[in-house]
Amino acid sequence: MRGLLRTLGAGLLLALLMRPPAAWRVRPAAHFWWLLLAGIGLSIVRDRLQQPEPMSFYGEGIQGDALNALLMLAAAAVVGAWSGQRVLTWSLAVLASATGLWIAALVEAARWALHQYQPSNLGIELAFTAIVCVWWLLAWLRLIAALLPQWGWWRHAVAALTSASLTLVPFFLIEPARYWYPDFDDADAEYADAEPEEDTRSVRGSAEQLIYRQPEMVAQAVQQLAPEIPGVSDAYLLAFGGDANEDVFRNEVEYAQTLFAQRFGMQQRTLVLLNNPDTTEHTPLATLSNLRLALAGIGARMDRREDLLVLFMTTHGSEDHQLFVDLQPLPLDWIDPTDLRAALDAAGIDWRVVIVAACYSGGFVESLATPMSLVITAARADRPSFGCGSDAELTYFGRAFLVEALNRTTSFPAAFELAREAVAQREKDDDFEPSEPQMSMGALIGPRLQAWSGQLTPAKEVVFVPVVPKTDCGQAKTPCP
Repeated sequence: MRGLLRTLGAGLLLALLMRPPAAWRVRPAAHFWWLLLAGIGLSIVRDRLQQPEPMSFYGEGIQGDALNALLMLAAAAVVGAWSGQRVLTWSLAVLASATGLWIAALVEAARWALHQYQPSNLGIELAFTAIVCVWWLLAWLRLIAALLPQWGWWRHAVAALTSASLTLVPFFLIEPARYWYPDFDDADAEYADAEPEEDTRSVRGSAEQLIYRQPEMVAQAVQQLAPEIPGVSDAYLLAFGGDANEDVFRNEVEYAQTLFAQRFGMQQRTLVLLNNPDTTEHTPLATLSNLRLALAGIGARMDRREDLLVLFMTTHGSEDHQLFVDLQPLPLDWIDPTDLRAALDAAGIDWRVVIVAACYSGGFVESLATPMSLVITAARADRPSFGCGSDAELTYFGRAFLVEALNRTTSFPAAFELAREAVAQREKDDDFEPSEPQMSMGALIGPRLQAWSGQLTPAKEVVFVPVVPKTDCGQAKTPCP
């Protein structure tokens, strides 16, 4: 321990640009690893102080400290080889590490103290960067002069410049991982989360006229549905895209409409409710009122004893289990599990497949579960799902369930299992917390689904073509700067 304290003392003297005592200049290699641990601890504290709440810890931050240690060894090896005294390599690496530890601690303390009185700005950060670079160069110069006094001043200067550059320049070229990062939100992690972005897209034209047109638009859409065929188990799709601010939801409901029409025999038996500024003239809005009207219309159109409803809903979801419904400037109601169950019951539709693709959508399972229902959700009641955002074409669950799984099987339970595995793998690859999609199958719905899928005519895979593709700059429908 005394030896390690002497190493830290030598580092402090060098950080203060003072020559350490001769007895402190040759240090054991083991101190290098203790200093590495101290540097990791300092980095964790530094990143923690610089990151406001809420935040999460990530072990990948050790990559930056490991790179720093490797560069210290490389610089020491270069100076040791140039001097012909390779025995000094470890002493150089240890003393440089101790010096760097003190400089980092002093700089971060000064930065923290200054920021208590002066908010951070570009000028302050540039000043700190320049100070650290000059300070580090002078510290190397003092270190090399102390260990290699026989060299002339120019060799000291060249060796110091080489060592300082080798240990600093890589960190200007790459941004090392940090130990603390902000918790993900829908803007930077592409959570399918509940909170809308501030920059919302709004209705074109008269919002009042649009609202008054809705009952007529829903009635016309219902009137265009094909009637049920007696003696045949028909299926109807109602697709609901709740958020007008992201085209990913439009992509999903319009692909669902195409998929179920072409692959599941629902031609002229699909109805879309969608919030999107580009579709208001021809597609009814995705609102709670229109959902009730559409369900009632489909219920009147079908044979409730033998026909099946597939309800697909995609939007953001909140932690208190509400589905986000938005099209500015309309004051639209969000939808909770009680609202949805009441609308289904009021329509008199018994055989139901309800798919809710949203964050925290597992909170809908208990309310929607009946012996004659299959309920599938994109996430657990206490977990977000992923993949929405302006730079996405489909959510993780939408792609896995609609595009991948239902193109491989006509069985909803089998498609759910395929999608659950695909979502879990992608979340693992992206280092996201597992969303854990949920499924609840009533005691009576299984045989009904098997009989219905067994009568389907084999169909080809339906290729996904986004209605609104993402652009190279990552913003759908927005010109690249």
